[in-house]
Amino acid sequence: METKAKESLSSGSRRKRIMNKPELIAFDLDDTLLRDDGTISERTLHDLHRLAKEGIITVIATGRMYATAKPYADLLALPDMPLILFSGALIQKISGEKLYEKTLSPELTAQINKAAFRHGWTAQTYINDTLYVREKNSFVESYERHTGICAVETGTIDKIPRQGADKILIHGRADELPAVKAYLSKVTGQEAELLFSRPEYLEIMAAGTSKGRALEAVCDYYKIDVSRAMAFGNGQNDTEMLKKAGFSVAVANSAYEVKKVADFVTESNNEDGVAVALERFVL
Repeated sequence: METKAKESLSSGSRRKRIMNKPELIAFDLDDTLLRDDGTISERTLHDLHRLAKEGIITVIATGRMYATAKPYADLLALPDMPLILFSGALIQKISGEKLYEKTLSPELTAQINKAAFRHGWTAQTYINDTLYVREKNSFVESYERHTGICAVETGTIDKIPRQGADKILIHGRADELPAVKAYLSKVTGQEAELLFSRPEYLEIMAAGTSKGRALEAVCDYYKIDVSRAMAFGNGQNDTEMLKKAGFSVAVANSAYEVKKVADFVTESNNEDGVAVALERFVL
């Protein structure tokens, strides 16, 4: 991976030349903007603040919920701009105002939770910015440590609110989740999108949900053509956003399928990959 990143750095864009300076840049958080320990380097923070001074709009585009994404918006000192949350299922301003939301139906939310209970899968259900789990285990506790959120343990799936979820996350072993995805694809049919944000995170959102569509919506909000947007990502849930943006960057730790759709592959998230690309193409 590191070798490929360095080759890309020396050869430049893979599919097209860099646009003129972008008007908006969207950043995935985990494993892209954030290092493995959940922090942002001083170099990257400095570059992000330079973007603001140059009038370039910075947008967070994440699979996270509002409660766990907002602290990073606060750290970046972003104005009251939209956050792309739940991989595009929710667009919510930093102030809390919701601009767009598309949830799974209450019936499908309950059906997925029942399937998870029958098969012994760990399901995390996100409703109204609250994370619900039937019971906490090592997967849930690991997620809590990683994101800083505290899950609500219901004890039974019947006590999970009978509402549509913004997202359901099946958290498990990377070697087991592809089979889980195949099974749940049959359960959800055309009603849901199933994709991986990490090898151990299977995300389930309402049909039609993607960071790509959300990026288009945010660009429309600012009256910017999406061709004037730049995007950074690493996971399967970033691919549509990378395809839509005028210029896209994948970090070296990305999955192969993500690198394949990106215009440029930078260094890894632990090696200031975002800063390297910003300094090369924008700043």
